[in-house]
Amino acid sequence: MEKIGNIMPAKKFVEPPEIVLIKAFVLSKYSTVVQVSVHPHQITIVTASAALAGSLRLDLKELSSLVQTKKKLIIRIGDGF
Repeated sequence: MEKIGNIMPAKKFVEPPEIVLIKAFVLSKYSTVVQVSVHPHQITIVTASAALAGSLRLDLKELSSLVQTKKKLIIRIGDGF
């Protein structure tokens, strides 16, 4: 039986493409970092600022077409950083 310490360093974790696209969009347009999580029926974007959340709400159509998904995009304000 292999030890977990031997397995984990060899494992390459890759973010889903939706996460990469959304993070890159927000970083390029607003110069800030957000947290993104993908669920079966929705994608949640967590921001630290209410102002950023309001601005992102105006960009939901653009984000949805960029990510090319039918999942619902949810924007939350939180301090999950």
